[in-house]
Amino acid sequence: MWWVLEPALLVERDGEIEARPVPDGGLGAARPPAAVALHVDLALGGDPVPAIVLSARGRLSQATLYARVERTDRGTPRLGPWQPAPELADEVERAL
Repeated sequence: MWWVLEPALLVERDGEIEARPVPDGGLGAARPPAAVALHVDLALGGDPVPAIVLSARGRLSQATLYARVERTDRGTPRLGPWQPAPELADEVERAL
């Protein structure tokens, strides 16, 4: 079974984090701090690998990271360690 998730804009206001639809213009159109989470298949080592990509923008900097979606011994999904991926930032913006 595969889950397909819509991109979600994560915003922090008054210490609370909420998910909203991604605005036209993507992450660049959102008031910082904000982040976009995408469920994707990355080509790692030549094979497609399910992952979550997170692109975040603050007032002073921005970052893009990914975590592989791994499987437990029971077959349930869990996230692997987060890896920096600045090379994915442009692809994230194009995808939005």
